[in-house]
Amino acid sequence: PGGSGFGGPGGGGDGQSPSSYPAAPAVANTGGGGGDRGAPNLPISATAGGKGVVMVKYASETAVGDETPALGGEMITIGNYNYHVFSAGAGELILSSDTTCDILMVAGGGGGGTDRNAGAAGGGGGGGLIYVENHPLAASTWKVWVGSGGVGQPDASARSNPGQNTILTAESTIPSSDRTKTSDTWGYPATTLIALGGGGGACTNNNNNENGFGGGTGGGGG
Repeated sequence: PGGSGFGGPGGGGDGQSPSSYPAAPAVANTGGGGGDRGAPNLPISATAGGKGVVMVKYASETAVGDETPALGGEMITIGNYNYHVFSAGAGELILSSDTTCDILMVAGGGGGGTDRNAGAAGGGGGGGLIYVENHPLAASTWKVWVGSGGVGQPDASARSNPGQNTILTAESTIPSSDRTKTSDTWGYPATTLIALGGGGGACTNNNNNENGFGGGTGGGGG
């Protein structure tokens, strides 16, 4: 109790304790879960999960993509391939012809939990991951949302916030409510790809252990 765990190689945040403060939040664009907030007086910012990422790769000589960096993303050419990288928030990928792509999507990691008595609460769950090769994307304007990481609650009375979902769809809009939705019923066409955000870590409130939130990866129990 009160000890500091270390984030894993996937970018998870370090656990906090009064003796090991400051701890590091999860690494950005990894979807790593946040470390636990070992005591209520420690900064809540260090419990944050890592935000996600979207990367779309296609052969540059056969596909026509956006000729300028997509909103919220960056276009990179390496060898015979173009990459569209979206690292935060809203963006769009404009394809003027049907394109076969490799797609990597990572959702936001869940926030780490808080312990009332300087013990060890649950860490946040890692964001869900989608990786597909040779995936067809139709000529369209594809909307992108890159999920942000969740953060802990200010006290030990509630579970921490889950990470946001990461979404790629040809629909005209992505409702803001879908960024944190966990339902199996979405209403998107089958071509839409959704990586679920990581679950928030549980608190440990007066030694009453709690369950973490479900998600792309469930948050740790208190």
